[in-house]
Parts: sequence; C-alpha cells; structure tokens
Amino acid sequence: MGAIAHDDFWALKNAADVFMITNDVTNRCNPLYEAAWAGLPVVSIFDPSTSDLLQDKRNALLAEKDDTEALGRRLAEICREPLLAQALREAQKDLASSFWTWEERMKVEVKELEKLVSQGGEILMETG
Repeated sequence: MGAIAHDDFWALKNAADVFMITNDVTNRCNPLYEAAWAGLPVVSIFDPSTSDLLQDKRNALLAEKDDTEALGRRLAEICREPLLAQALREAQKDLASSFWTWEERMKVEVKELEKLVSQGGEILMETG
C-alpha cells in the first residue's frame, strides 16, 4: 500500500484481521506496538529483540526466521481458528495495557536528558 496518510492509519489498522512482521534486523518497532494497541493477533518470527513482547501461542504465532512455509501455516491457523485469533487479540490488548502512555514516556525521556545534561556539566567542570 505504500505510505498511509496519518488520518487514515487507525482506520486501516482497525480493519485488519492480523498483523505480520518479519523484518531482517529487528521486529521491535512502532508498528508492532501499534498492532498491540489495535489488538491484532501477530504472526512473526522468533526474534531476540521481541522475546519480551511476543510469546508463541500466548499473544503471537511465531516461526523460524527463514521458514516461510511455517509462517504461512501460522497465518492460515489464525484465519481458520476464530477462537485462537480472539485469544491472541485479548493477549495483545493485555500487552498494550503495560505500555507507557506518550505522557509517561516523555516524562522519562526528559528526566534522562536532564540527568545527562547535569552529568555533562560535571564532566566539563572536571576536565576544564
């Protein structure tokens, strides 16, 4: 689909039945978090970067990185088994409830930046 207009993004996510992500380097990215917020069941690969977010058969269906046949079977499994898909949706919503709000995230980031700035001033005084 290419780029999606910001105003159309959530309507598209809410129309989806499943979210599949199979990036080469890392799958820990905003679309994965957005899928959780939307309560979408996830099909993905076993990826150390998401091992704390995605658990096979709990909130996602996972396959080995290069096993495209297994990924296809996992996707078909969600499509054929509505109770499984619903259980994965609920688990994704539970996961999303543990995420910081934007306000919480910004407070933490500002605090960390203030700490860095304050430590940087001390380092400058020591070396100056």
